[in-house]
Amino acid sequence: MAKSLLGKFVLAIPTRTAFAISSGSWTGLPANKVRPCLVTGFTESNQAILAPLCGAVYDKKRDTWDPRERMLGDHWMPVNFKDSGVIIPPLNSSFDPPTLKVAINAANLTAGDPPFKPCYLWVADLGEEISIEDLLLLKQHKALEGISKADLQVIRDLGQRISASKKKAQPAVHIKATPL
Repeated sequence: MAKSLLGKFVLAIPTRTAFAISSGSWTGLPANKVRPCLVTGFTESNQAILAPLCGAVYDKKRDTWDPRERMLGDHWMPVNFKDSGVIIPPLNSSFDPPTLKVAINAANLTAGDPPFKPCYLWVADLGEEISIEDLLLLKQHKALEGISKADLQVIRDLGQRISASKKKAQPAVHIKATPL
C-alpha cells in the first residue's frame, strides 16, 4: 500500500530546519503548516522520504511567480501546475533545474486542499524521512497527479549533484533510498 504512494503528493507538516532556512524563512524555523510533499522514495529500513513544496510569490508588475527573496536557489526546482501561471526559476541557482510540470485533476479537489499556484520542490537531497505508519496516516493530495519514475530520477540526480557540491543543505542528512 505505502509503496504505491511513490511519486504521489501527500499533505504533511515538514519538520527539517534545512527546509525553512533554504526557503528563505525569516525565523529559520519550520512553519507549522500543512503543505503538499512529494513521496520521493523509501529507505532500506522501510522509511518513506518526503520532499516539500514551497509556494512562489506573485509579482503583479511582471505578472510572474517568483522565488522567495532569500530562497537558496540551488535547493529548489520550479514546479508548474498545469495552467497555473509562469514561474521564474530560482534566481541564484547554479544548476539551472528544469521545471517540473504536474497535472491537476480538479474533480478530486477536496475542502482544505492548498490552493494551486506555482511553487518549488525541495531537491537539495531526497527530503525528510517518516515512518510508513505515519505516511499511511497522511492524506493523499488526489487532485495532484503523480509524477513519473523518470521525473523522480531527475529529482534524485539533482539531489546527488547538489549534495556532492559546496551548496549542500545544512543541516545535512544522509538518506539512502532504494532504487526506483
